Amino acid sequence: MALPKLQHPTFEVKLPSTQKSFIFRPYTVKEQKILLMLQETKEPEELSRCVKDLIESCCTVDINTDKLTYFDLEYILLRLRSKSVGEISSLAFRCNNQVADEACGTVNKIELNLEDIQVDFSKAKSQEIQLQDTIIIKLGYPSIKSARLLEQYNSERDPKILIEAIANDTLTVADQEKIYDDFTKDELVTFLSELNLTSFQSILEFYVNAPKLRKSIDFTCRKCGFKDVIVLEGLTDFFV
Repeated sequence: MALPKLQHPTFEVKLPSTQKSFIFRPYTVKEQKILLMLQETKEPEELSRCVKDLIESCCTVDINTDKLTYFDLEYILLRLRSKSVGEISSLAFRCNNQVADEACGTVNKIELNLEDIQVDFSKAKSQEIQLQDTIIIKLGYPSIKSARLLEQYNSERDPKILIEAIANDTLTVADQEKIYDDFTKDELVTFLSELNLTSFQSILEFYVNAPKLRKSIDFTCRKCGFKDVIVLEGLTDFFV
């Protein structure tokens, strides 16, 4: 005899990038393996796969995670954690205030409501970047693939890695006569390789200031009374 089918509550998530809505359910025991891998792995490829697997498993309709921005994925994961485990996350901060020439060192515990965390667009630069007087490149916000490449570039400082990330995010290139969107990857890589350093720096600033999960927390040390501000950014600061 077949057992009854368990019903799960669902909730709506609006993507920060487009405001398009998707319906999700909380994660269950069958996603536990993915969660453990997500929390333990340090391999970028494995981390990306776990993030996509968890989101696709919990979405009630087909969702193409490769087409989402990285901050969309972070936001969805945070909402999944909130609805599956609880809205309140307990965090601990060590006070670094100098007292009598020694660090205070007191661990302060703070409770954070995950529902209050939003994607911060305040520092975001225009997606249209002027390369020359008549040439503009339009970039999409980083996907999980290009976010991984950008992290690799930060470690290795190999321009080829950054060019690959830019190529992955390029939507169009335009001059006074035409908007180009039918180029091959090889054509785009060749084009990007010929950028001057000023244009390259402008693109780097676009990535550095891309939207991300961000929350500033004011706290007062329970021992020495020192007031401090902690800025949490990105998924790893919240997904605990």
